[in-house]
Amino acid sequence: MMTPPAGGSARKFNFNYSVINHEVMSHYAFVSVRNDWDTAVFSGRPEPLGEIHFTVTSLAVDRSNGSWTQGFRSVFNLGLQGLTVGLAVTISHAVSIADGITDPVTWLAVVVGTVVADLISSMLVAFAIGVAERQLSRRRLLSAIVPAASLAVVGTALGLVGMLVISVSSWGGALLVVVLVVALYGHRAYGRFLAQHERLGQVYAFSQLVEAAKPEPAAFGELLEFIRETLNAGRITLLLWPAEDSNEGAAGPTTLRVDADGNADWSAGAIRRDPLRDAVRTDGRGRLVTNRHGTLDGPDWAALADRKANEVMVVPLRTSDRLLGIVEVCDRQAKLNAFSAEELRLLDNLASHLAAAVENQRLVERLRMQAFQDQLTELPNRIQFTADIAQVLEGADSDAAYGVAVFGVDSVVAVNDTLGHDAGDQLMIAVADRLRRLPDSAVSVARVGGNVFALLLRGPDIPAVQALVRAWHERLYPPCQVGDLTIELALSGGLAIWPAHASDAAVLLQRANVALQAARNTGESIVTFAAAMEHGSLRRLQLVTDLRSALAAGQLAVHYQPKVSLTGDHIDGVEALLRWEHPAYGNVPPDDFVPLAEQTGLIGPVTTFVLDSALRQSRSWLDRGERIGVAVNLSVRSLLDPELVGQVSGALARSGVPAELLTLEITEGTVMAEPGRSIPVLHHLHELGVRLAIDDFGTGYSSLSYLRRLPVDTVKIDKGFVIGMGSDAGDLAIVRAIVELCHSLRFQVVAEGVEDELSRDLLRGMGCDTAQGYLISRPLPADRLDAWLAAWLAAHAPDGRVRRLHVSGG
Repeated sequence: MMTPPAGGSARKFNFNYSVINHEVMSHYAFVSVRNDWDTAVFSGRPEPLGEIHFTVTSLAVDRSNGSWTQGFRSVFNLGLQGLTVGLAVTISHAVSIADGITDPVTWLAVVVGTVVADLISSMLVAFAIGVAERQLSRRRLLSAIVPAASLAVVGTALGLVGMLVISVSSWGGALLVVVLVVALYGHRAYGRFLAQHERLGQVYAFSQLVEAAKPEPAAFGELLEFIRETLNAGRITLLLWPAEDSNEGAAGPTTLRVDADGNADWSAGAIRRDPLRDAVRTDGRGRLVTNRHGTLDGPDWAALADRKANEVMVVPLRTSDRLLGIVEVCDRQAKLNAFSAEELRLLDNLASHLAAAVENQRLVERLRMQAFQDQLTELPNRIQFTADIAQVLEGADSDAAYGVAVFGVDSVVAVNDTLGHDAGDQLMIAVADRLRRLPDSAVSVARVGGNVFALLLRGPDIPAVQALVRAWHERLYPPCQVGDLTIELALSGGLAIWPAHASDAAVLLQRANVALQAARNTGESIVTFAAAMEHGSLRRLQLVTDLRSALAAGQLAVHYQPKVSLTGDHIDGVEALLRWEHPAYGNVPPDDFVPLAEQTGLIGPVTTFVLDSALRQSRSWLDRGERIGVAVNLSVRSLLDPELVGQVSGALARSGVPAELLTLEITEGTVMAEPGRSIPVLHHLHELGVRLAIDDFGTGYSSLSYLRRLPVDTVKIDKGFVIGMGSDAGDLAIVRAIVELCHSLRFQVVAEGVEDELSRDLLRGMGCDTAQGYLISRPLPADRLDAWLAAWLAAHAPDGRVRRLHVSGG
């Protein structure tokens, strides 16, 4: 057998022989054996005793590579043909006792001789193939008997029919030729149909295998093994280019090879340039390269030599829009016949289904990455970090301490608001890169929230872990460069330690977040978890849950605190203050639940409730002939709500209260949060006739530059200055300056927090207009406020008689 340039592969021999009866044996019978590399023609003539002498008339064997196996194979084929013809002639002579082609005994002799010779020949061929393929078995030998006997009987019968036709008339040969040609074409067409049906079955079976395969790399070995067995190939190779969204582009493709024994071998990295693969990648068409005739040279020869193969089929692995990789199949495992164009098409069809499996696997990888990795920083996300904690703690040493530290990058909020979210994302990436470059003292690093990073640290005890957290905080603290700007980092940190604070991974991370929130509330850099923090968190969570139902259950109520004129003896109105009597927690201060209402989107319904309650009360006073105005506080969320103007207008319409009896109070911080949006809303409210007041004046920032632009009627001095003005000269000076400034701008001034007579007298001396505080009255329910009003009027009537209220300024 001839060996190709590198490596070798055996081929199957297709040979035909003819056996005719003894009448025709007077002529030479030519028997031909042909394959890719040799041609042998021999002839034989029977002698009277049944002996046959064969003469080899031509023998051409290509020995260009010096292989001795080719000559051996030719000798085997010649000997097999000689044995077959000799057996057929000898048996037919021994059985035949009659003379003439028309004698049935002659038919029997020819059939017996042919069948016996064919059976022996088929078994010898099956034996030789089994040895060549190393798959010799008794079942294989027996499976060659039935088709060989059937074909021998049918072929001999057809030969006898032909001889009978010729013996009747020499023109019958023409009819035989026509029949033979039609039968030949019919047989070929039927063979093509069977081959096509078999290929369709193989493609369908492979598609079912792809559909059932798990979208994991290990499944590709099974899929490639199916293709290799289908094509009876010696080995198969799959090369997968990195995905477009992968960062492995410089590393080269991933390679999976499956050999003849079904062993799969994965490898990754750069591979040598190959002209055959380059051609397939360029034009997207499969290629078949074979050196069966030993005539290849140039790039194709080099491609086979590089693969140590005798032949190779290369097809692209592609989807509708891109090339995923390449599939290569090398050498027939049976070493009997070459790959064909039909098998190249079959491989291409199978590769299209394999491409679907690759796409599914990559999709699963992308989903898995999205599920367990933060897409912006490429750090593990909260789910993966929790799993990492659980895995570490599962085998943790009880003598050690593990800390989960969470750092909130608080400055990212200002960056997002000032420079945009792209700049905020760059800041997050910069912090993540800094975490990666820090000393390897962290077991795991992750991004567990929008601006929160988490670390899993290990130390011999709790103080050591706390020291590690402080060290990490110091390393993170230096400014970050974002574009052309240097951003100062504002960091808050929370720490929870195993096993002191929790034994479960999820609970440990949750309590670290509780500590982080405590750090943000107190302004500390790093706070270690304490049990009292969790009680506060649980209370806040319960309040959020109960607030919506409290609106419907009537647990919320409005109290009213009166405001009294300092220049006369009349009431200047009341401020509506919301109160919540919780069934479990008792009286909940507004500072506890109003921020929760803002965070959960309930501030709108809460504001509507207060407006309607206050205006209904004002309406009841009007119905009694008492004109008392009400003031309602607005949060920043309410002021920026585009529905606010309609909400206020609707409440006024429902109550029938004149707009000038309603005052809306807003803080400096509320106006300054987004002045571009809030100031137009204030103008729209003022156009309704509603009065506007600046609450807690003096505690905000930069509001003086906007004060003259605001459609404000009243300014309320923050109680922090008023309470201390009797003992602090600085507070006294600030209050005096505010009163003078506001009067120069024609604003009415209200002092909050008036709790003693000295403060009241000092305010009256400055010319302050109105006082509000505990010296006058605490916030009261509506019924108790009515009693207070009656008592106040009785005390301030000159003749001791209760008179009708005179309310100035709404």
